[in-house]
Order: sequence, then C-alpha cells, then structure tokens
Amino acid sequence: MSAEEEKTGGLTPEQINNIVFSAVDPESTFRRTAAKGLIREFHRRFGDMGLIDLLICLDNMDRFSSLIVLERNEIEEYAFNNYGIFDPDMITKVQFTKAWEEFVHEVIDMAGLASAAAVTEVVVSEREAEDN
Repeated sequence: MSAEEEKTGGLTPEQINNIVFSAVDPESTFRRTAAKGLIREFHRRFGDMGLIDLLICLDNMDRFSSLIVLERNEIEEYAFNNYGIFDPDMITKVQFTKAWEEFVHEVIDMAGLASAAAVTEVVVSEREAEDN
C-alpha cells in the first residue's frame, strides 16, 4: 500500500467524497449510489447504444435538459448571497421562468451548431486521412 493509500485507508477519492457527503445528505448519497449502480447494470446489459437510448429518453422528459446544466448549489448560493433567502424549492421555480426557458433554447441552438461543426471535423479528418 502506498503512502497515499495509507492516508486514505485505501479508499478512492470517490469513496471518500461519498463518505463525507453522506454525513451531510444521506438520502442524496444513497440516490447517487443507486443511480450509478443502475447505470452500470444498464450499460452491462445494453452497451453504449443502450446508454445513448437512455439519454435520449431522459432528454425527452419535461425540463430534464435544463437539469443537466442547472446546479442546485449555485441557485441556492446566489439567492442567499444576493437576496438573503434560502428557498429549497428555488431550483424548481427557476425552471419555470422565461429567463431559464430562453437560456435552454440558446443551449439547444448552440448544441446544434456544435454538432454540425463536430461532424464536419470528423468528415474532413477522415477524408484527409484517406488522401494520405
């Protein structure tokens, strides 16, 4: 066992993180651990294409795409630091604002542009490789 492993009792950084945060929010830790296990099993059974199908299904759920970029901690911290309030429902309230809806549409538009640029990059790269 290395000196670093001795300091951490052989635990990985992820395991240490889970232990630290479980003391703060055990329900969140359990949910996160269960989700990771489900995803691992789903991937084992259905492979990469299964995960892609899963992501597509999740993305089609109401407001899921906004949850990908919306961080509860950032929202709560901003509300507290700027307005002196803590509202555990703030993240849900934010999702129904015009400002957030506009942001999500901008992200979707940018994703489309990035996808087009990425496909072009792949095709050009492959064609250059064929020519050489």
